[in-house]
Amino acid sequence: MPTMVMPKAIRSFVPNPNKEHRTLGNCCVTDRTITLATHSVMERTVRDRVERVLVPLKKLEILQTFAHELSHLGYEEHGYEQEWYGRTIFNTFGLTEPCPHCHGKGRIPARYENT
Repeated sequence: MPTMVMPKAIRSFVPNPNKEHRTLGNCCVTDRTITLATHSVMERTVRDRVERVLVPLKKLEILQTFAHELSHLGYEEHGYEQEWYGRTIFNTFGLTEPCPHCHGKGRIPARYENT
């Protein structure tokens, strides 16, 4: 495992609903800056008209993105090592989510999805 490199700055942004956004985060390795989205853009139809609206991201989605971008400070390229490192960082957060088998009565560890 590489030595943990911490970012110099973490920034947030709200995407413009009139523009297309494909990512929820960005990492500049040279500046050690991580930028994270706080909202995503969704389309909904109202009276035969399509509207683009901002929807706040869940805490789990923001932390998945943060772990993914933070892992790029150790491994710049996408690959097995970067995904493994992102999963390791994410698991240290200790997040849980409702158990799908017992209809939310129990809690299970949150899953990391490298997207």
